[in-house]
Amino acid sequence: MIRLFEQHNIRKQRELDGIWSFITEEGAEYRIPVPGCWEQNPELLNYRGKGTYTRKVYIQEKTNIRLEFKGVSHTADVYFDDEFIVHHYNAFTAFCGIIMNVEPGEHVIRVKVDNSFSEESSLHVPNDYYTYGGFNRTVVLEEIKDVYLKNIHFEPHKDKDGWKAKISIDVENLSDEEKNAEVTITLADKIFHVNGLLEGKSIAILELVESFENVREWFVLKPELYLLKAELKCDGVVMDDLTDRVGFREVEVKGRRLLLNGKSVFLKGFNRHEDYGTLGSAVPFQVMMQDLDMMREMGANAVRTCHYPNDERFLDLCDEKGMLVWEENHARGFDLEKMMNPHFDEQCRDCIDEMIYQHFNHPSIVIWGILNECASETEEGRQKYKMQYEQIKSLDTSRPTTSATCRHFKDWC
Repeated sequence: MIRLFEQHNIRKQRELDGIWSFITEEGAEYRIPVPGCWEQNPELLNYRGKGTYTRKVYIQEKTNIRLEFKGVSHTADVYFDDEFIVHHYNAFTAFCGIIMNVEPGEHVIRVKVDNSFSEESSLHVPNDYYTYGGFNRTVVLEEIKDVYLKNIHFEPHKDKDGWKAKISIDVENLSDEEKNAEVTITLADKIFHVNGLLEGKSIAILELVESFENVREWFVLKPELYLLKAELKCDGVVMDDLTDRVGFREVEVKGRRLLLNGKSVFLKGFNRHEDYGTLGSAVPFQVMMQDLDMMREMGANAVRTCHYPNDERFLDLCDEKGMLVWEENHARGFDLEKMMNPHFDEQCRDCIDEMIYQHFNHPSIVIWGILNECASETEEGRQKYKMQYEQIKSLDTSRPTTSATCRHFKDWC
């Protein structure tokens, strides 16, 4: 299961879950489930280092391939038919690679994975939660045209006249030629159109602001969700589609109160790690649902994704159940020495960029958090907090930001 709703009717999409071949640095060979942490195998229980996953795929007709990895722990280098495609660091954000003009027939995907601790890894460090190895989330193969819908971004706002929403669509042109793009948006029984000229090898952001009457608001424990659908045409030919799920809700802070749609809410909830029994961080959907059901039964209305971005399916469940979410970037309990790692700023910046870009539309997320219990009592540490708060505000002004501290009498909060 990729999401809790269908994202595509036009674009071909399939999961690559199942058994992959795996070989360690020392040459030991295994068959490993994906998603799954390699520590599930008794012989790899304490294995820390590098390993290579391999799987063959069959392509029916010539096409462009988009490979999306929802989570690989913690560093991945992806190859397609031995050609390097993409590098990514961080187990808890998705990434993708695109391969152009793939011929019909059998092809080989190879992913080199590393969960070792080193100076190059500033966020995955020995901590009070485990850094597993392997694919902790699903892998998706998509067939896309030369022009496709990269992302859709929904930002609702309520004023005296009712609900309005800014909708932004990222359209990527992989070809060298200019393209005339037309995107049709369907939301809450209304249809809109937006057009744009795409230069070759470029990404265009098409925007519109529209009003919505008689929509039902998303509220804590009383969620109302809508499907936001986009269809792309180029020169009259249907190219792609993309669906996301959104809610009409607005978050603000007044004094010491958190307001949702103008009504004060008091957060009662849990910190939750994506870690379960013998399965590690590759948490099955059934467990996610059970976690939320137990939280609800105990009277909770909120959950904090300590200490990293969570699986989209868990956020989808929070959207459905009306659970408020404090989602945070990946850093926990760092002293100043760890925060001064030469890769720290860049890896934090990438994590925040990806977290907000990928999870912006979830109405359940009402707070962005950063840097849990890090060196906020030091001048150098405070500058890093300031830099990350400013980065978040440059990406999203619609939600408050915060951080948890254990330095109550020394830090700046």
